[in-house]
Amino acid sequence: MNGPQGGLAFGLEGSDGVQFGNAPCPDNQVYAVVVPPAPALASAAYGTELVELYWASLLRDVAFTDYVLNATAAEAAQELSAMPSYAGPRDNHGNVTPTLLFRGGYPGETIGPYISQLCVIPSFLGAQEMNQQMVTYAAGIDYMMDPATFQQVQNGIDTGLRNQLDPQPRYLNSGRGLGAYTHLDVLYQAYFTAYLVLNTIGVPVNPGNPYADSRTQNGFGTFGQPDFAATVAAIAGFALNCVWYHKWYVHLRHRPESGGAIVRQILTGHGGTLD
Repeated sequence: MNGPQGGLAFGLEGSDGVQFGNAPCPDNQVYAVVVPPAPALASAAYGTELVELYWASLLRDVAFTDYVLNATAAEAAQELSAMPSYAGPRDNHGNVTPTLLFRGGYPGETIGPYISQLCVIPSFLGAQEMNQQMVTYAAGIDYMMDPATFQQVQNGIDTGLRNQLDPQPRYLNSGRGLGAYTHLDVLYQAYFTAYLVLNTIGVPVNPGNPYADSRTQNGFGTFGQPDFAATVAAIAGFALNCVWYHKWYVHLRHRPESGGAIVRQILTGHGGTLD
């Protein structure tokens, strides 16, 4: 198990894991900070999530820029458009389009390319140049495609199979590339890299920074570059333990391939067994 004890670490800054989310904390009641439970297994919402995830798996080797002309992406958009429980973004006509597939629902997520420019623009870590090309996984390889290896993985047994690396470093451009990134990333890598890019291209500090208009001082250990870099890391640590509390001690949501296996068992007439 991946560090469940971390969820029990008490946070001295911000909401502790027990206080954040669905726990009966007065602040949560005032500000409505909640982490809702996952949809029930036998619900339309859960079924729709699985449909979306399996379409994403079929498209994981297709570049995001190719979705607009890809036949599989068009099929995915058509099916998701017809599902009332689909919670992702739709266009003004209520349809899911290939360029809206798999995007989130927060403000601004339907604007621009799938990959942020903060993941593309070259940057520097001090004097060390960063070109932002990634080592990703080789395309066209599938795993857990038979009951034996699937059950081994679900039971924590090593199958001996390993991810095969793409020998050519690439910019992030597909679902498989994002999967490799999130599988191997350092906890706060994306946010820290974004900070480095903003620093490299000279984005000014917020006008509320107490040093913003100073002619004699600049921020350093407080409200300056070392403070910014350290704060990104510190926040990520607190957030991880908070999320881990909900992951291990509240929701215990199973992985999507487990849900897919349950559907398979039902469709093959073995819904009451685990074999």
